[in-house]
Amino acid sequence: MTEQTKQNLDGKTPVKPTPFDAHEQATRGEHLPTQADQAEPHAGEGKQYPKAVDHVQGSEPGQLEPVIVKSAEEEKAYLASKAPAAKTEAKPAVVETKIYSDGSSATGPAPLPELSPGQQDAQQAASRM
Repeated sequence: MTEQTKQNLDGKTPVKPTPFDAHEQATRGEHLPTQADQAEPHAGEGKQYPKAVDHVQGSEPGQLEPVIVKSAEEEKAYLASKAPAAKTEAKPAVVETKIYSDGSSATGPAPLPELSPGQQDAQQAASRM
C-alpha cells in the first residue's frame, strides 16, 4: 500500500493538516490547564440568590420577564402569594333539563343554549348562504 497525500483542487498543492483552533494556537500558544481553571470547591450549597422563580408577562405582547428574588425569605413570600387560595366548599352545579322546539332534549349544567344542536347547525348553514 502506498500512502497518498491529500491535495488541493488543483491536484498539485498538498493539503497541510491544520488544527481546528489554529488561530488560537498561533495567537496565544498552547493552552495548559492551571489551578485557576478548576472549579472552586464549595462546602455544602453553592450560590443560590439572586435567582428567577417565575416568569410574568412583559411590556411587549408574547414577551416574558423573570421574577427575581434575592433571598430565601423573598422566595417563600413570592411562592406563598402565588399559591392557590384555600379550597372553599364547592357548590353543587345546577343541572338543567331543556326540551327544544324541534323535539330534542338536553340535560347538563346550567345554562343550556337556547337552540338545540340541530337548530344551531341549521342556523349556521343558513347564515353561510
